[in-house]
Order: sequence, then C-alpha cells, then structure tokens
Amino acid sequence: MSSLPDTFYEDRALRDAAKTVLLADIEYARTSLSGKAVAGRVVGRIGDGAKDVFEVAKDQADGKRGLIAGLIAIVALWFARRPLLEMFGFVSDQLEEALEEAVLDAQEADESEPSPAQPPENEFETADAAPAPADPTPVTTGESDD
Repeated sequence: MSSLPDTFYEDRALRDAAKTVLLADIEYARTSLSGKAVAGRVVGRIGDGAKDVFEVAKDQADGKRGLIAGLIAIVALWFARRPLLEMFGFVSDQLEEALEEAVLDAQEADESEPSPAQPPENEFETADAAPAPADPTPVTTGESDD
C-alpha cells in the first residue's frame, strides 16, 4: 500500500519512543525540582539528622545524669544570680549607684576625647588665616643698570 521503506516506519517508532521518554524526563524534572519537592526533601533530611543527634545525645546522657543535672543547676543559678546576690546582701544600692556613676564617667570621657577619624578643629588653616600670595611683579628701585 505504501511505497515507503520499512526502515522509515521503524525510525518513526524510535523517534516517538524517544520523544515519550524525553517528555517523561522533563515532567519528572519539573516535579522533582519544584519548591514543594525540594522543601520536603530538605525537611526530611534535617528531621532525620535531628533524630540521629537526639538518639546519640540520649545514649550519652544515660551514663552522665549527674553532669547534666550539674549543668542545668549552673544555668539556673546564672539566671537567678541577681536575686540571690540581693538576698545574701552582696548587692546594695550604694554599690549600684557607684557602678552607674563609673559607667557614666567612662562614657563622658570617651565623648570628650576626639576620635582619631576626626581631626582637631585647629589642625587645618582656614582661608582667612592663610598667608597672602607673593606678588609676582618685580620690585624696581627707580635706578637703571646702564
């Protein structure tokens, strides 16, 4: 019926199959590189890593309960240091006032010193204080050199 050789039909079938594979690859790339897919993979990897770290920490903590309790106590004492110092009388109003005055004095001293980036006010001469330019005309005495 047709005068085309059989190789033409085989080539067309191969081309259509290649086109189908290419379109499937493009669709897969679109879905795998979409924002939701990438975010899902990142969250999954972070979650897996966090679970692994938690399991290792849990295994390590089983044998060191005293150390962990001590660290928690130190952190709690650090956050409660101010009320504890006041309770034992180590912090007084006079001491606080002296510390505040020392801080204010230090700030005033810093403000009164010129910074190295800013030159002192009298370092550069102004136009009024600049010397007058020399007169370029020669001075004659009225006598001739004949």
